[in-house]
Amino acid sequence: MNFSALPNVIKSTLPNCLKTIFISFCMLLFTGFYIPVFFVYPTPQKEYQVPKLLIKIKPLFNGLQLKLNDVYYTNLMGDSFIVKEFKFYISSLTFRKENNVKYVEPNSVHLFDAEDSSTWSFYIPAIENGNYKFIDMCIGLDSVTTTAGILDGDLDPSKGMYWAWNTGYTAAKLVGQSFRCNTLHHLFEFHIGGYLSPYNSLRKVTLLLSGMQVNNYKQNTIEMEVDINAWFNTPLTIDLTKTNSILLPGKEAMMMADNYADMLSISVIK
Repeated sequence: MNFSALPNVIKSTLPNCLKTIFISFCMLLFTGFYIPVFFVYPTPQKEYQVPKLLIKIKPLFNGLQLKLNDVYYTNLMGDSFIVKEFKFYISSLTFRKENNVKYVEPNSVHLFDAEDSSTWSFYIPAIENGNYKFIDMCIGLDSVTTTAGILDGDLDPSKGMYWAWNTGYTAAKLVGQSFRCNTLHHLFEFHIGGYLSPYNSLRKVTLLLSGMQVNNYKQNTIEMEVDINAWFNTPLTIDLTKTNSILLPGKEAMMMADNYADMLSISVIK
């Protein structure tokens, strides 16, 4: 039997599985022989169903795991201290491809809190596929976010980072205790913020991604480190006997923001 002569309407309207059954039935009917006909279709590669990019941040002091209220650390001036609180905002995450095409994370605000390990990682759920070379971000919040009046999520005042309408949010906070501080309970407190010129605490950071490839079939992970040691040196070395309380926007706050601008680095991309 010439099966190529089957009516076109049958061939065009029957699903593949029914075509297979129909052809086999015709061979049995007209020849008395049954020859099974198989169609092999390639199994499609399963797309990854979870967010494609995970960012993890690990707190350190001079390369050592940060432990709050427990371990004494020593800065370049020889000041020995413990860390009681460490928080900061990162925002405006932008991923740049090799051709400078960008993916900008919408509503990009993340609060890191050394006391709450659930804040040490977060997903970028909708990043576009491609080969990424750089990640740009800010430490702190821009004036638009500061004045938007959102006041929920990581911007909720209960998170302990909101100052007031005229000063906005604290960009970064470091609180500790050192016997070198001639203060009540030997505390040092650095609450760095301000969004109005000339005391804008926002600091921009660019890190190299080395051609991170994002696609639908795997989850990428960027492991970052944040080193508190950066607060105490470069460009200005901090002596806790002299500088131990910064609680308002001003020249000292800008100096400290310049110091910690390089506290973030990438350790692993996978």
